[in-house]
Amino acid sequence: MASILPYGVGDASWRHGQTLVRRLFKPQTLDWETAVWEMAQLVLNPKKMYKSQYYKSMGKSRDDPSFYILETLCLVVSAVAWGLVFSPHWWSVIKLVVYMVLIDFFAIGAVVASGFWLVVNRLLQGYSTVDWGYCWDVHCNAFIMIWCLNYVVQLVLLPIFSFSTVLAVLIGNTLYLGAVAYYFIISFYGYNALPFATAATTSQNPVKRIQTVVVAGVLPALAVVWVVTLCLGINLSRITINWYFS
Repeated sequence: MASILPYGVGDASWRHGQTLVRRLFKPQTLDWETAVWEMAQLVLNPKKMYKSQYYKSMGKSRDDPSFYILETLCLVVSAVAWGLVFSPHWWSVIKLVVYMVLIDFFAIGAVVASGFWLVVNRLLQGYSTVDWGYCWDVHCNAFIMIWCLNYVVQLVLLPIFSFSTVLAVLIGNTLYLGAVAYYFIISFYGYNALPFATAATTSQNPVKRIQTVVVAGVLPALAVVWVVTLCLGINLSRITINWYFS
């Protein structure tokens, strides 16, 4: 039976993993300045970040783990802050870190990255091959806005969500659905930055077809959900907070 995985992808992923692990034990090789710059650009101008960092990467992923380390630390700190606000018990804080970091970011992110990886490589037959690590990079980059809006901004605005008002529903739902929309937009930029994304016309290029699905399908669907939840008074922020801390 023919494998659904791109040829040689296991060896490439293994070698890349070895490189990342080796650099973890060589702190002097970690480029923290670039990692901070990338995080800032992903919030302010993600298109610029992709053009400078990935335009000639040919679908390969980072070989410097500093960005992953910094993003994980940001997630851990924000999860601890959320835990201390709602439950000062150390065990509850640890469970929240597990949910927000290990499950939401790593586990679900790995599933999403794997899905994109399989779809993109199946569609790209005859063009090129994209590493799984690149799809993981795209997820990590896109998750920055989810962290910024839902982990940080929402925590700052938490007093607003304690009231059952139209303003609370408007702000909460805009933050949540806006973060998801940005996730797909930044993912759009990530796959658009691949050199072979412009190798053919829109009708022939599989990357362009994926982008069309995102722009014409996902974003309008999120807009519809936003309108419906506002009309029905469904507070997504309160629902999520209750789910985490119930």
